[in-house]
Amino acid sequence: LLLLNSINFSDGINCLAALIFLFYFVYLGIKFNESIFLLSIIIISLLFFIYMNWKNKCFLGDGGVYLISFIVSQYIILNYKIHYVSFHIEEIFLLLYLPGYDLLRLFIFRIFQKKNPFKGDNNHVHHLLYNKIGLVKTLLIYMVCLITPVTLLSVLNLNYLICIVLSVLIYISLINYAKN
Repeated sequence: LLLLNSINFSDGINCLAALIFLFYFVYLGIKFNESIFLLSIIIISLLFFIYMNWKNKCFLGDGGVYLISFIVSQYIILNYKIHYVSFHIEEIFLLLYLPGYDLLRLFIFRIFQKKNPFKGDNNHVHHLLYNKIGLVKTLLIYMVCLITPVTLLSVLNLNYLICIVLSVLIYISLINYAKN
């Protein structure tokens, strides 16, 4: 449910939610090298969707976000059960950190503002970036920030705690950059 809500929060600008899903499927496909045919179909479909979304021809909406979030969640849960020795909970946390931190920040912020935490607004990190630097740069920066901690964990075998602290620092830096 947290993944579903956090990605639904990220579905505010064109291509962002689909790029996040694309990253998840590519990462999990590389990590587990299973279900390549199914993952290939999903990845090709997402690439086609990203192109159409870029052209404002189609949109994910709630139904698309819910469906793909469910598929990602099931894929993560099943692979965690099968590969629990090599697929740690910290790695899952790092995969989901950026949309999750934004969800948590907005939820707390809205409660302190005495607003409905489920009502939409434009205070999401991607909206702040979009207003400051435009769509293309927002997508690039967001994806680099999303990919960095889990890549450092997987490729450089950094300590989990270091990668989690790095993810917090990346998010704080991203918010500070977007607001200033």
